[in-house]
Amino acid sequence: MPVPSNWLRPPHPLTSLAPGQIHIWRLAHNPQCLPPVAWEASLSSDELARANRFAFHRDRNAYISTRAVLRELLGQYLATPPKEIAFHYAERGKPGLAQTAPTPTGGGAPVHFNVSHTRSLALLAFACDRRLGIDVEFIRPIDNWEDIARRFFSPSELAELRALPPEQRDEGFYTCWTRKESYLKARGEGLHLPLDRFDVTLTPGAPERLTAEDASNWALISLYPRQGYAAALTAEGQNFNLQLWDYDYAPAQTTVSSQP
Repeated sequence: MPVPSNWLRPPHPLTSLAPGQIHIWRLAHNPQCLPPVAWEASLSSDELARANRFAFHRDRNAYISTRAVLRELLGQYLATPPKEIAFHYAERGKPGLAQTAPTPTGGGAPVHFNVSHTRSLALLAFACDRRLGIDVEFIRPIDNWEDIARRFFSPSELAELRALPPEQRDEGFYTCWTRKESYLKARGEGLHLPLDRFDVTLTPGAPERLTAEDASNWALISLYPRQGYAAALTAEGQNFNLQLWDYDYAPAQTTVSSQP
């Protein structure tokens, strides 16, 4: 497995989100600690309602942390209090900023963003001039990988996965999954786009490649946020500066139970 990408501490204060830039933030959750009280206070009533539907404290806290950091970062990019940020959801569920949202400091189009989280890790991607999608998955053994791949992967992806040595198959499976998911999220299609309409490569360590009718409109990039995780970004266009930031916080050291 490739080594983790070079994630850096961001400058203080945070630089503006300029055209041609994509910022990706890595957020590590501590499932044993409560998120800061101020984070929960920044969420909307519907976000709090969703948080309270989680059965386990660790999942609730991870959701609150991710949504609060999303609001905090958008607030910095837009010079707006996090609590005042309003979201809308497209027909197929992709979130975006409400039309009344301000533009980033310095002008330009409203911020595009996308978020993914799994286990104790979340990735948040931002750009002001292009659509994007991001996905991260914890790599774990899958006994029925072939059955799942037959359902969700294209014939060429399934053939490439079968050709991998057994010790690479789990990583190859999640490499494929994150690349496909990031492309679907970037387009805003969810699973409404037939999965056999496009292909991605999945061999660990090999170059990324997207084969689709609009492939020339997108860049597909693998990310390595941490050992044992697979991640991918799909971004509109080909010319951009990708910056990887580590979000650092010290939540209240109040431990919580993993039980409901």
